[in-house]
Amino acid sequence: TPQSVAWMATEENDGILFYGEAIDSIYTRDNIYWLGFGDGESMQSRSATPGGDSDPEFTFVDVAHFEDEQWPLTSVMSDPEADFWMWDYFFPWDGEPTVSKTFILPTPGAVASGGDAVLTVHLQGSFISEVSPNHFVEVRLNGSQLGGARSWSGHEAYDLELEVPQSLLADGDNTVEITAQLASGLDFDEFYLDAFDLRYRRSYTAADNRLAGTTDGGGEITISGFTEGDISVFDLRDPKKPILLTGTQINDAGGTFSVRFSAGGGSLPFLATTVGAALEPARVVADFSSDL
Repeated sequence: TPQSVAWMATEENDGILFYGEAIDSIYTRDNIYWLGFGDGESMQSRSATPGGDSDPEFTFVDVAHFEDEQWPLTSVMSDPEADFWMWDYFFPWDGEPTVSKTFILPTPGAVASGGDAVLTVHLQGSFISEVSPNHFVEVRLNGSQLGGARSWSGHEAYDLELEVPQSLLADGDNTVEITAQLASGLDFDEFYLDAFDLRYRRSYTAADNRLAGTTDGGGEITISGFTEGDISVFDLRDPKKPILLTGTQINDAGGTFSVRFSAGGGSLPFLATTVGAALEPARVVADFSSDL
């Protein structure tokens, strides 16, 4: 069912801005928006002027999701609505009993302290055997092994949750190595990688002139790392109806920019971006009425 999406005009009145949510569907990769004549629903605004009377927050907990849909695994799924798209496969056999593959997970702004991060590896079994368990896996992050070998059986999905010291994460790209080991008594085995989720603490530093996240509390926030000064901050508690925060303070430190604002009470999901970093639609096509 189509839903209304709040929008605002660009400063030069040569375009519109709205918040586009990623679609999660087994049927399509594209989210479709219809544009037409009319008033629509204008984006609202509210004041977020910082008062300077509270200590700013310096870090927040970010949850990054990584998924690449490459392999349709329809034969294993019993639920017709299940997410059958997998990222990669592991096929150890008696000629190659150990199979390792490497994946890159970026964590911009990761800080070196702040407790443990949590890496969740979403796996999917695709082979049933007389040996149980028959899937064995080990995970390494930036060369460090995360626990020992883990195992499960058959066609079951397996979410492997691993605690990771923040100090292991890079402020940038991380290397995750997954190793499959052939179980004793088997000629071969097979399972798939579906996706990763990584919960980690990061600084309020923009990457490519954008930062999205959720504040930890209700204090004042300073986001640095922008290369342009036309920074807008949006309240995303209702993603279809974002609210533009006004009264934000933008600081120019010799060509690098930051923005400071009050998060108000409670946690606040937000997006801070420059106009140039706003994403454009993949394509725009005319919607002609059918003559059927």
